[in-house]
Amino acid sequence: MQQSKFRRGRFRDASGTAQMGVGRNMIGGWQTNRESAIKGMLFMVMFGVLWALIEFLGQAMPGGISAYQVVWSRYLLHLLLTLGLLFLVEGRPAIQSKHLGIQLARSGMMLIMPVAFICAAALAPQSSVLSVLWVAPLLVMILDRVFRKTRVAISAWLATTLCLGGTLILLQPDLKMVNTSTAWSLAAALSLALYLVLTTRIRDDSVWVSLFYTGLVPFAVLSFVMPAVWTAVTPRAALLLIAIGGIGWIALLMLDKSIRHLEPAHGAIFMFVQLLATHVIFRASVNIYAILGIGLIVVGLGMAAARGARAAGVDPSSR
Repeated sequence: MQQSKFRRGRFRDASGTAQMGVGRNMIGGWQTNRESAIKGMLFMVMFGVLWALIEFLGQAMPGGISAYQVVWSRYLLHLLLTLGLLFLVEGRPAIQSKHLGIQLARSGMMLIMPVAFICAAALAPQSSVLSVLWVAPLLVMILDRVFRKTRVAISAWLATTLCLGGTLILLQPDLKMVNTSTAWSLAAALSLALYLVLTTRIRDDSVWVSLFYTGLVPFAVLSFVMPAVWTAVTPRAALLLIAIGGIGWIALLMLDKSIRHLEPAHGAIFMFVQLLATHVIFRASVNIYAILGIGLIVVGLGMAAARGARAAGVDPSSR
């Protein structure tokens, strides 16, 4: 019945005021449409692919380079690229934000996530760490539902559960290994989820300003750590650091643009594309577990894409 009301052309905005609209639904107080939803899904898919490529380049990094040095170098290039584009777009590196507190909180999440992941990886096999990290899309849905009242259909919960189940089958973690690493992994997952949900609060800041603040806190804080962990880099390592920084910058741009077109509760599931891309890039072996795990992820993503394309995007006029 509610859907037919929307089709007649009326809905209410977040304040309860009656507005006119055709073929649109309200999700979390934002108008939605099909074109915006598709863009949001595609941006999140691109983010997942680029994330997988970053992981591949990280594996190729010569030994002796600290993971903290990699993260710091990435955000150094991130800030340089962002300030350069701000200068080209705005004529000056304008970094004023209408939501400074939220921007800094988001940026803090981008510090907590890699640090927590590094701490977790030092205590447990990567498969176990990643298995916990991949609860992030589910956490996004829960946080978006609780704090922003975003409507999430049962099919969306089912699709995400299928993807998470496929992830566990694909990674085959040691489920008996629950220790301090699990807490660090959950911290990384929660920080990523909070980053996505907080991004909805700064949609009226320019994407370039948001990207600047994304890299500010991790770069500033890790700068104090660099004297203790810095290692001289070879030309090969320098090229890899530049590639990781550049691709990482584009990946975060895709993530930001996705949230500007699609509610995080509906877009987060497409991060699971990273697992599929990683399997292809690393040319992982194919066995019954891989086939079953990938199959479940593909089914879950297909369900999410079919539903998301109907009505889950943010109306461009609302951004």
